[in-house]
Amino acid sequence: MLGLLLFIIWLIPLVAFLLRNALCSELVKHIQKGNRLYQICAAICVVGIVAWGGVKPNMSMESNSTAQNINGTNINTLNSTIGANSSTSFTDAELASRLVFLDGDTNSNFVATPPENAVINPKWTMTGAAEDFVIVSPTNWAFPVNDKVYSNLFVSTTGNISFEKPITRTNAFTNQYTVLSPFRSVQSVLPYHLWSEIGNNAQSRFWYATTEYNSLLLTWENFLYLRNANYPISYQAELFKNGEFEFRYNLDSLPSNPTNAFIGYQVDNIANEYTSIATQTKTIKAQRLDSSIENNKDSDGDGISDADEIFIYGTDPTLADSDFDGMSDNQELLTGSNPLNPDEDGDGNRDYLTPELSNPEGIVVSTLREASAVFVFDTILPEGSYATLVINSTIIPLTSQSQIYLYFEGGRLYNYELHVPRNVIPNFSFLDADRLVNSTFSLRGADAEAQEASNEEEDKIMSEVQKVIYTIDDEPLKYNGNVGDASIEFVHLPGSTLFPIQSPCIHGNEEISVLLRTVPSEFLAKGEIIDVDNLVHEGNNIYTMAVDGIGYDNRNYGSITYRCPESNEEVTVYVNAHICESNANAYCYGCGVYHKNGTCPIHTGMCQVPYVVSTNCTCELELVEIKLCDVNANGVEDRYDDLASNIKTLKLIDNVEGCCCRDYAISEIRNVSLGNGLNNIETNQTADTINVVGRNHSGQIGYTTIDYDVYRSDGEKVNSITKKVIVLGLDLMFDYNDDGEINNDDKQLQYHHSVSNYYVSTSSEILPIKISAEIPPNLTTAFNSPNLNLFEDGNGTIPYEQATNLISGVHNIYYQSNLTNDTVTVNLSCSPYLNQSQTITFVDTTLTNMVAKVGDKLILPYYGSGITNRISIYELDSSTPCLTTDSDGEWIAGIPEGEYRMEVFYYDIYNDGVKGFFKDCNLTISDYNIIAGDYGLKCGTNNFLRINVFENPDIQFNITWKISPDESNGAKLSISEKSTKSNQIQTNASSIYVHAGIETNNYIITGWVDNKEIIASTNISVHVFPYEIDAPDQIVRSYSIKSAPISVSTTSEHTNHKWKLKKTYNGSGGNTELAKIGATTNSINKSSLNSSQVYFESHKADEKYDLTATHELYTNVTDTVEFRTCDIFFNPISCEVTNSTYIVNPRGFVYGDENYYKLELYPKTFLNNESNITWEGKYGILFQPYDDYYLSVKLVPPKKYDYSYTNTISIIIPDYYEEPPKFDVLIYPEYKTIKIQPIIIKRSQNEYINYEEDSIDPMNYNWSSRDAFRVNYTNQLSKGLSYSQKIFRQAGIRFEVDSTTELISPVNVFYDLIGNNTITNYNSSIYNGIKIYLVDSFENSYKGENAITSHTSGYPRICFGIIITKHTQTEAFPNEIGHMLGLDDIYELNNPNLADAIYEQNEITNDTTGVNNYYSKTRNQIIFSCVMYGCLYPGPQVNYAKILPLGSVFGSVNNDNHSPTASINVGLRGINTNVVSYGELIQ
Repeated sequence: MLGLLLFIIWLIPLVAFLLRNALCSELVKHIQKGNRLYQICAAICVVGIVAWGGVKPNMSMESNSTAQNINGTNINTLNSTIGANSSTSFTDAELASRLVFLDGDTNSNFVATPPENAVINPKWTMTGAAEDFVIVSPTNWAFPVNDKVYSNLFVSTTGNISFEKPITRTNAFTNQYTVLSPFRSVQSVLPYHLWSEIGNNAQSRFWYATTEYNSLLLTWENFLYLRNANYPISYQAELFKNGEFEFRYNLDSLPSNPTNAFIGYQVDNIANEYTSIATQTKTIKAQRLDSSIENNKDSDGDGISDADEIFIYGTDPTLADSDFDGMSDNQELLTGSNPLNPDEDGDGNRDYLTPELSNPEGIVVSTLREASAVFVFDTILPEGSYATLVINSTIIPLTSQSQIYLYFEGGRLYNYELHVPRNVIPNFSFLDADRLVNSTFSLRGADAEAQEASNEEEDKIMSEVQKVIYTIDDEPLKYNGNVGDASIEFVHLPGSTLFPIQSPCIHGNEEISVLLRTVPSEFLAKGEIIDVDNLVHEGNNIYTMAVDGIGYDNRNYGSITYRCPESNEEVTVYVNAHICESNANAYCYGCGVYHKNGTCPIHTGMCQVPYVVSTNCTCELELVEIKLCDVNANGVEDRYDDLASNIKTLKLIDNVEGCCCRDYAISEIRNVSLGNGLNNIETNQTADTINVVGRNHSGQIGYTTIDYDVYRSDGEKVNSITKKVIVLGLDLMFDYNDDGEINNDDKQLQYHHSVSNYYVSTSSEILPIKISAEIPPNLTTAFNSPNLNLFEDGNGTIPYEQATNLISGVHNIYYQSNLTNDTVTVNLSCSPYLNQSQTITFVDTTLTNMVAKVGDKLILPYYGSGITNRISIYELDSSTPCLTTDSDGEWIAGIPEGEYRMEVFYYDIYNDGVKGFFKDCNLTISDYNIIAGDYGLKCGTNNFLRINVFENPDIQFNITWKISPDESNGAKLSISEKSTKSNQIQTNASSIYVHAGIETNNYIITGWVDNKEIIASTNISVHVFPYEIDAPDQIVRSYSIKSAPISVSTTSEHTNHKWKLKKTYNGSGGNTELAKIGATTNSINKSSLNSSQVYFESHKADEKYDLTATHELYTNVTDTVEFRTCDIFFNPISCEVTNSTYIVNPRGFVYGDENYYKLELYPKTFLNNESNITWEGKYGILFQPYDDYYLSVKLVPPKKYDYSYTNTISIIIPDYYEEPPKFDVLIYPEYKTIKIQPIIIKRSQNEYINYEEDSIDPMNYNWSSRDAFRVNYTNQLSKGLSYSQKIFRQAGIRFEVDSTTELISPVNVFYDLIGNNTITNYNSSIYNGIKIYLVDSFENSYKGENAITSHTSGYPRICFGIIITKHTQTEAFPNEIGHMLGLDDIYELNNPNLADAIYEQNEITNDTTGVNNYYSKTRNQIIFSCVMYGCLYPGPQVNYAKILPLGSVFGSVNNDNHSPTASINVGLRGINTNVVSYGELIQ
């Protein structure tokens, strides 16, 4: 016994460790330190405690310990009420069934009264039952049992609830099915007629109902236990949606505890029975066990075993803090707090929940602007109940109908749990914060930085939509799942090089494949793809789209629509791509771009770099020249000076993107490494070039390498390339300063002569050349100059073979030439890389004595060499020049007669080391070389002529000029265009201005120098005469020929002229002369010709032309006229209405009425600003303009007459010289009133036409009442007559509605157009006006008539009246009234040559526009616009059936056969206003 006690003492530390209870551990340590007696006593206490703890709660064992209260109930009291199956450990049946019965409560929750939605079983109520069952199928209810969920169940009279099949037995049984037994026993239900046997108002029945929190109530009310009427019992089962249930009882009628009843739960072969049923038992609760719960286990790690949490404390074994108040269950129990009440002090806050504990990740934010999501808890909690949302480690207390602002990191997956009371169905959702911020649902685009970061990795996102998504896991015991600020996106497949990423440009392919995913990825499978548009699913979430749209604006689109898992909101993600429109088919790996024409300009020929990564460049070697000259003349070769002119810019890539949508995708070069002979100059380098200077030749291998990497704009490396260049230099040097040797002085002069000619005096001297070549050993140079004699020595004894190849080094060669004023080129080449050349011009610098006349052209020996030298003229024995000028060797002798010395200074030729030298000769000038001439000049004060008497008009002479004869208004002389005029004038120039004056005459001009006549009367004559085109500047009509020819008024004997037509303005662009001229009207096809007169044919409007006539002898004599081309149209039958109110250009109007007339002229800006268009009447007319140009006016007759009359109106257009538009208009003194009598046809006294009825069968017709009929009929008639009133305003007619007549005529309600002959004798009834009959519809309508006018076929026409139906449209009324007034139908022309052409004047004789036809409307347009057009278009159209012409119009007379044509009476002059309706309908 002692050994056993010692074993128990040492077992306690192990138990303490397992329980992780610090108090227990310290207690054990204290016992271990005591003596043996102390340990024995402690062991006895432990044994006692263990024995007490092992007693089941319903066993009799008293305890004097202080009990803790949970929810107001003493823990010991709780323990004392736990049933026999309860213990601090789980039975095998409880663990197998995952279900425990908690207690047998004596407090009743029984729902005694059936709720409103209760379903009472009628069969048992009627007949009663003993062993029977009923099927229960609640709406929207489900009950989970382990891995199955049931929505239907079987209920038996014997107290069983089963799911797979009905169970009615009462004895013990084994099966494979799930059965709940709230009270399985022998029992029965009474039929309603025996209910009195169990007491007054007692009811024996079964009913069920669903609750507001989606549980199911099953109630056996007053069933007879043991089928004994003395033992009526009631019991109830409530099945909760989480798989738990509760049994409730009223067993008060039983004398003792029932012993023949089974209360419990059975699944498969496992039975879990509650054995402690008693008459006072009111409630038995069953709790589901989480799958993690086992015996001797603390699932939540709070220091309390799972069994104790369930059986003793009622806490949640899966939650360390069951009430989420910030303190664990164990701590609350140790401190005396209630672990099931989060707010024990009642202040509305969780007792121990600090921000650090509740929001460790910062998920909960305070404002909507900070939030990415909002948790909406749209649930009302029962009083005293609590709800908590847990997201990862964040604890969020919830109150009824609350919102929580949350911040989720994009793309991160969060776990959440929602804890609510069992009798609460939470209505909750996670929403996008944007949805609430913007007050509407919106999808947030991806964060630009996040997308960029993603694209820096291998994932290339084409398109994405960011959306808060959440799931609800299918676990009956919990509301939990995942939530996150997720992206639903299309990404390019791994390895894709398509660009731009968001809208790829396809090169050479016809489809694109992308991957659909969500981030986090878990949401893709949780959601649903509900629509796929223009995409093909290839499997593995890969979608393919065919692409055929060329260019970004024609891109193809595809999309998927993803439905979020729980919110059912739909998110659409798009794919778009297009085929490149720039013909850039292949990607260039040498440049990192698509080239516009598909060809790489850098790597050419057979080089494979553009097509293959990591291949050798095989392009031809590019030259980097070694600059051996000295541009800045500093004595140092340029290769050692980093001058801008010496730098070679090497374009290594062409990063000009040729793709139609990759302008921003510029590639660049990096990591450049230069080989032998090159020096890098980093200044002003760009992303595609490097700057280098050649210092030394490429060396033994014959080339120099440049290594570099090509990177794309997104940072991706495209290629590593080695480019090869060749570095070499050549130099040609001459004795530029003519000092006899080539030295550094010549080096400094070299650059000047290399960019211009090297001038040398012609001689037979042998001159040196110095050649320098710095080239690789594998190359040679060639030197040649075909027109020079070349030598290897300075004596000219050893000829140089021009075929010789020179190697790298310095070479001296000599040349000789006898060329005069000629240029040769000396060439030095290292083929195919570099050529150097020097042009040498050999100049004749000799000079001999010369003789010339004043005004002669002198040619000096150096003329033709291309050099300009200075010429100075000195009088003999004078050191001051009288004339100095620079000349190319051709000079006009512009000095007076005399003896002179000529000196020439050669600027650019060296002589003995000095630049420039002089030579001179004698020059003799004798007599004058005068230019004679016969001139013409056009009369006019502003016309003038300049006359030159020497070839050089600027020769300086003191000449006295005179013009004869001298007339006051005749021609005069002046020294400039604007000088004061005189008949005699003195000037120091060789030119004079003649001003024409206004007198016609022939003049002679003479001139003297120092009393010597140098210009005789026979030298110069001037003829002054008038020369004017006989047409002013004017407007011409487009596409027309001017009626009168155009000629010139002149007194000149020359009658032919040079005519030239030139377009000066084109409003639509272009300068081609499309207007033409011709000598006759049959030959107008030229823009220039010689003729005495021309005809002009215009082209389209908005053009201006100048027509110029030039005298056939004197080309300075011209005159010009301007033609401004305009569209000019006037349509008396206008086919137009203003604002659906006034007819444009009405053919008639009533005095004092509003009217609107419009001339169409385009462009209006071509009109003369100084005068306006005027409207003139034959009998006088006033007009009021509607616009600034007077194109639209109101015509106002000056007085009122007692009769109607026709006035002819002319429209006068300024600067328009053709016959103007003219038209006739009828003016009425007042309106003529015509009466309208409406007649209603009805079936009987109270049976009216029904406007809503489609039937035409009188027996099945739904006839209308009088009031309902009147509303529709009045509306129809009012619209039709109001519309007609507007139309016939142009005829001076008004309509007045007479009293309405109702006529009972059953036979005519459905009017038979063929069979009916119901009109009485036309003379039987006469009405001075128009009768309008209303019938329901027309029978036998073979033309689809909308309305008809009944009249005789002959003339004069006798009319019965108009018959309309309820379907007659408003637009049909004027046409039928026109028939009553004597007008006929007109139909369109089918022949397109006629239909689309303009009316000839003889086809509309009363509606013409005068001599010229100014119509723009076609025949059919006019026919359609006539009121009498016989077809009805659907709906009101502005240009349809509104116009009454003045007279007859040519058109088709038959709608069936449009061929017969005639002049048809459709106009005002055919109207008979004395209209009479004859006859009546037979009733």
